[in-house]
Amino acid sequence: MVQVKVPARICFFGDHQDYLGLPVIAGTINRFVHLKAKPNSQKTFYIKLLDLKSTISISIDDDLMTIEKDNYFRSSIAVLKEDGFRFIQGYDIEISGNIPITAVLSSSSALVVAWILFFGEDTAISWRNK
Repeated sequence: MVQVKVPARICFFGDHQDYLGLPVIAGTINRFVHLKAKPNSQKTFYIKLLDLKSTISISIDDDLMTIEKDNYFRSSIAVLKEDGFRFIQGYDIEISGNIPITAVLSSSSALVVAWILFFGEDTAISWRNK
C-alpha cells in the first residue's frame, strides 16, 4: 500500500503570482490531502474522492489527447507520458483531506502534488529515456 500526505500552502504575500515567476512568501498550514492506494489486477486507476463522494476511473491505455479543464488526474498522466513515463499497474485509490476548497489554500496544488508523489512512491510507472 502507498500512502501520501501533502500539506496545504498559504501565501502570505503574492498569491497566484508564483506561476508568473513573481515573488511570493508562502508557508504550509496544518491541513492536508491524504492519498492511499493499493495495487489492483486491472490496468485502471479507480479513484474515490471521499470528501466529494465521487469516483473517477482512468484506464492506463486511455487516449489523453483531449482533457477537460481542471482534470488534474488525466493532465498529470498525460504530462508524465509525454516525458517518457509508462504506466504499468492499476490501483484502487482513496483521496481525502481537510483543506477547504476555494479557500485560497492551494487545495488543487496539494492534490496534484499528492498524485505525482504517489507515482514516485511505487511501481505504478516506469521511466525510460525518449
